[in-house]
Amino acid sequence: MSFPVLIYRWGVYHWEDFRFRDGSSKDKYWIALVCKVIHPKTGSEELIPSLIPTSQWEKYKARPRWLIDTVVLEPGESKFFPKRTILDLKNIQWVKEDTVYYALKNRKLTYLGTLEESIIVRVEKAIREAETLSPKDIKILLCE
Repeated sequence: MSFPVLIYRWGVYHWEDFRFRDGSSKDKYWIALVCKVIHPKTGSEELIPSLIPTSQWEKYKARPRWLIDTVVLEPGESKFFPKRTILDLKNIQWVKEDTVYYALKNRKLTYLGTLEESIIVRVEKAIREAETLSPKDIKILLCE
C-alpha cells in the first residue's frame, strides 16, 4: 500500500471532510484514543475512539454546563491548535476502523504528530474524573 496505514494513540490528524453522526461534514482535527498502534482494515466494524477538538470557545463559555468534562487548551499551548481549543469528553467519536481505512486510502486523513505530553496527562485526568462517561468507557479510554 502506498498510503500511511498506522493510527497511533494520541496521534493528531487532520481529517478532510469528516462526517459527523448527524450526516454533516467538515474539515476537522482528529485525535486518536486507540490503546495500541493499529493498521486499519477494510471491512472492519471495530470502533476507534477519538476526540474532535473545537475552537468554539464563545459557545462553550456562554453555556457553563458545556464545560463539564472538557480540557481547554489556551492559544500556544499546543503546536497543533493556535486558537483556544476545547477537547470535549462528552463528544467522543467512535469511528469504524473501515471508515478510517478509506480516509487514509483516499488521502483525507493526514498524520500531523503526537499530542504534547502535558496535554495527554490533563486529558487522562479528565477522563478518570469524568462525570458524563460510563465506567466502561472510562476503562476503555484509559486502556485498562
